[in-house]
Amino acid sequence: MTKDDDDNIIRFPTFLRIEEPPPGIERVFRCYVLVNRETARVPLNDWASASASRHATIKLTSLDPWRVAQTYIGDVHISTVFLGLDHRFFGDGPPLLFETMIFGGRLDEFQNRCATWDEAEAMHAEAVEQVRRGHLRVVK
Repeated sequence: MTKDDDDNIIRFPTFLRIEEPPPGIERVFRCYVLVNRETARVPLNDWASASASRHATIKLTSLDPWRVAQTYIGDVHISTVFLGLDHRFFGDGPPLLFETMIFGGRLDEFQNRCATWDEAEAMHAEAVEQVRRGHLRVVK
């Protein structure tokens, strides 16, 4: 066999597993997990494990342990979830760990974020109310 004979061989690069995150990454990615609806800050590796566990739970049970609520109103979907990563990129204040999004309708792509499970439930209820108000038609 000559060197020309191995043109059909695909060579993949070697990947190295990184056991410890690079220095400073913890400041960029502020990671959290849920413990009985309470948030706890954790190192990146622990968050990655919790995220993998979440996806395994979804695959096994079709239930998302990070989902606060979801509501369907006609063709509009309102979803509130725990993000696991702090989305407060600027300014001071508590970490923004929960997000409500609206998909479809007049408020399509609306999003709002908050810090706690209780705030997320209230935020979801407010989004549902906003969608319902937008769906009402005045009949004369």
